[in-house]
Amino acid sequence: MAMRSILITPHWPAPAHRRLITPLYAVVILPALLFLLSLMLVLVFTSRQLPSGTLLAFDGVSAGGANTDIYLMDVQRRFIANRTRHPAVDESPAWSPDGRQLVFASDRDGDLEIYVMPVWGGDLRRLTDNDAIDTSPSWSPDGAHIAFMSERDGDREIFLINPDSSDSRQLTENIVEDTTPRWSPDSTQIVFVSTRYESPDILVMNRDGSEPRRLTTYFNADIMPAWSPDGRQIAYISSREQGLGIFIMDVDGTYRSRLTHNIGGQFTPAWSPDGVWLAYASMQAVPGGGQRISIFLLRVADRRIMPLTDLPAFNRSAVIAMWPAWRPV
Repeated sequence: MAMRSILITPHWPAPAHRRLITPLYAVVILPALLFLLSLMLVLVFTSRQLPSGTLLAFDGVSAGGANTDIYLMDVQRRFIANRTRHPAVDESPAWSPDGRQLVFASDRDGDLEIYVMPVWGGDLRRLTDNDAIDTSPSWSPDGAHIAFMSERDGDREIFLINPDSSDSRQLTENIVEDTTPRWSPDSTQIVFVSTRYESPDILVMNRDGSEPRRLTTYFNADIMPAWSPDGRQIAYISSREQGLGIFIMDVDGTYRSRLTHNIGGQFTPAWSPDGVWLAYASMQAVPGGGQRISIFLLRVADRRIMPLTDLPAFNRSAVIAMWPAWRPV
């Protein structure tokens, strides 16, 4: 019987580096690629829902120091830039109606005063000059006045000043505290916080300080009001339920509703120019202990919440971000 020859091909083991590629790809590379792809899809999806071309100003505290700086953020692209970079405290930014200038408070000359600076570079101008604290500025939508809180008469009162630093005048005069002035969209009224009824309540007055009217009557704290762009609602922070949460009410103080129920306090709400979103600061626990205050977005219609400054590039250098302010469209 004829014998058939059998060709046997030897099986040589693959080189060590090739044997490592398959498990490395499966365990490390492929999951990383899938994560990056999903992150890109999330960013693309959320960016299409956010206001396009919108800048947000806020103050932030660096992780390596105790001072605050003024930051600018492109909301859609999530790009953050430090605008002041000064060893002093720079806080509470607010926009001019044309979006070209920022007014803010700074203690770079010894105590907190009101300053104005161009958004994209230029000379810094000091508006107030006294030995007391001036802070929490708010620029009227018609551009005529800047409201702010001052302690120059011994307690906290609300003042007005022109953008050229002329004609400073006092709007409130009490032995209690009047703080956090914010303008109505038509520049005819100012909403603010007052302790004239013992606990902090939200009041509204005419732009000349006349006819103050109480909007909230809760026995604890209603603070940090913000007028909606359409003039119909006011967002604010309240402790009337568990923790500090964001509420909205009609401008006459009726039809109150709570928007946030998450753990941790919320602060400083600010309406987007289109009235769709509220930017706000929220205290969050961080891995390993401690807390961070970051800025989030809340879509008012469906209560959807998205992180805004909770980004690795920003969190490496800052632990607190507060007082968001949207650039007017």
